[in-house]
Amino acid sequence: AGVLLFLTMAGADAPVTLGQGPAQAEDEPLTVKAGVYILSIGQLNTATGTYVVDMYLTLDCSSPCGDNSFEFMNGRATSTDLVESEPNYKSYRIQAALQTNPDLRQYPFDRQNLVIQFEDKSLSKVHLVYQLAPELNGVDSSVIIAGWQLADSAAKVIDHDYPTFDTTYSRFQFDVIIARGTLSSIFKAVLPALFIVLGGFLALLLGPDKALHRLGINTSAVIGGIMFHINLTSQLPPLGYLTLADKFMIVNYVGLIGALVATVVLLMMTTNDKDQSKSELAVHRVSAISIPVVWAIGQVLVFTFR
Repeated sequence: AGVLLFLTMAGADAPVTLGQGPAQAEDEPLTVKAGVYILSIGQLNTATGTYVVDMYLTLDCSSPCGDNSFEFMNGRATSTDLVESEPNYKSYRIQAALQTNPDLRQYPFDRQNLVIQFEDKSLSKVHLVYQLAPELNGVDSSVIIAGWQLADSAAKVIDHDYPTFDTTYSRFQFDVIIARGTLSSIFKAVLPALFIVLGGFLALLLGPDKALHRLGINTSAVIGGIMFHINLTSQLPPLGYLTLADKFMIVNYVGLIGALVATVVLLMMTTNDKDQSKSELAVHRVSAISIPVVWAIGQVLVFTFR
């Protein structure tokens, strides 16, 4: 009878919807204060951009966190130990094999960004949002990376879009900035090349009558420069751009080959016409001054606009 009365009051043509209740307001997203504390970084390989990180990862949630609900986006955790567990608080000891895209344009004076990125496995930004917790982030003072110096570290939260799935995830990112040791780079990459060039340029001091001796010195310097360049860049992956080391060596090649060309010209002049002593002296003097000057200007430009 009640149903009949309802239909009569609503009218015969009024639509009837089954199962429709009052509109439900969407729940606010779970907020998670996240922190990463680095204990060690090892097995760094700049050729592949891989490294292993030992760290504590802490999650302080506004409601129950769930167990192990995160995943690394630039690698995988090799071991995960739950150190502290409460409904709204989780702390993990993690070892992870991670990867970054190394920028080697400034090699051998380059800086690299070792990244730690993680997201929730299933909850998008609508349901979960990470927040920074400065007190939970840091790098232990005992962290040492052979051949590198710790320059800086910073944490941030970014939004990462997945256009294919039309969704956005909250992503936590911790950056560890490392710089190659400046003094070590100078002694290993710059000074040996400078000594090779200096040896090649010393031949410019020999007179035209010593052209054969100059030729031996110049060719040895060019070969030495090439071998040193190969050894210097042997640890680098194939790159689509020139590094600072490549530009530095290209200018060295210009100087060494210029000295070699000047020596060959002197040899040709001496062989073809023994009466061209004035011309030989002119070539000798011009090459002895101009080649080192051009080389020095080239190096200044390389290191100024690197």
